[in-house]
Amino acid sequence: MGAGSARRGDSLSGSVHSLAKGGQFMVPLGLPYCGRMTLMAPRLPLPERFWRHVVCDIETHCWIWTGSKESKGYGQFRLTHKPLSHIQAHRFAYQDLIGPIPTETLDHFCENKLCVNVLDQEHIQPASNRDNILRSGRAGLLAARSHCEKGHEFNEQNSRYTTEGGRRRRRCLICRRERYHASRKS
Repeated sequence: MGAGSARRGDSLSGSVHSLAKGGQFMVPLGLPYCGRMTLMAPRLPLPERFWRHVVCDIETHCWIWTGSKESKGYGQFRLTHKPLSHIQAHRFAYQDLIGPIPTETLDHFCENKLCVNVLDQEHIQPASNRDNILRSGRAGLLAARSHCEKGHEFNEQNSRYTTEGGRRRRRCLICRRERYHASRKS
């Protein structure tokens, strides 16, 4: 085998190699020859790649994530090219600027799912799951209720949690009994 040729599976001994068609390409020393090489720009460090996708909204002071979004509307940042190697953008920003996240969730006080401004307490704060749910719209109002629609108090004796349609709901057992007896009479 000549100095300018390489076979599939062989390790390259130099940085410039001839192809069968006579062209040349640059490859780092020591990489195996794969038959086809594409030139890629060197990868930027993660924080640099991340902050390239953030712009500041002057009116709201939100730092808006302009990269990809996940299905629930939150910003999504891909860590590597491997599948399932992404993280929510606001979680990456928190870990990059502040450190480990002390609770299970980060609450968007500004109500903007694309905001990654973790340095301002009016935008994103660590919170428990329950606090996050209680602050959110309709779900928070339902979770904070202490009585059912007919005024019966929710307590351990007359309420149960059920799962219907993939959601966990609190049901009043007094109302359930009343509905059951009404259906038996008719």
